[in-house]
Amino acid sequence: MYGYHADLDTMGHVYGPGSLPWRLQLAQVDRLVAAVANALPADAVLAVTGDHGMVTMDLVFDVDTVPELGAGVRLLAGDPRSRHVYAEPGAAADVLAAWRAVLGDAAEVVSREQAVEEGWFGPVAAALAGRIGDVVVAARGGAGVIRSEAEPTVSRMVGQHGSLSAREQRVPLLQVRI
Repeated sequence: MYGYHADLDTMGHVYGPGSLPWRLQLAQVDRLVAAVANALPADAVLAVTGDHGMVTMDLVFDVDTVPELGAGVRLLAGDPRSRHVYAEPGAAADVLAAWRAVLGDAAEVVSREQAVEEGWFGPVAAALAGRIGDVVVAARGGAGVIRSEAEPTVSRMVGQHGSLSAREQRVPLLQVRI
C-alpha cells in the first residue's frame, strides 16, 4: 500500500522547510505515522519516506528583471534551483558567460557539454542531448533563479528543491517493524 501526504511539502514550499507551519505539519504527519504503525499486524513493515528534500531560498535572481539574464535566451525551463537555459542560435557562449557573471558563486553554471561530460544526467544518448539546455544551472546554498512575471506562483514559493545539495538529494527513510 502506498500513501502520499502533500501538506508537508506544501508548507515547505509556502513557508520554508523548518518554519513553524512546516514543523506543525510535520508533527501531524508524525502522529499519523504513529497511528498507522500501532495498527499494523505483527508481520508488517511500515516504510516512511519523502519524495525529495528542500531548502529555503534566501537569494533570488529574477530573469524577468535582470536584463543580463534574459539576453540571448530563447527559453528557460526547469525549477528555480535547477534551470535549463536555451539560447538563441549562436548565443550559447555569451549566455553562459552572462549567467556565470551574474550568478557568481551562487550557482554552478555549465554548458550542456560539460554537464553531460560530468554525468549530471547519467548516460545521455546523442539523439537526446538537445533536450538539455545550452546552459545548465544548479543553485548553491539558498539561491534560486525565478521569473516573477512569467512564473509568479512558483516565484513566490520560499521553499524549493531540484539542485545538487545533499539537503535536496538525500531522501529520508524510516522503517517501523512490529
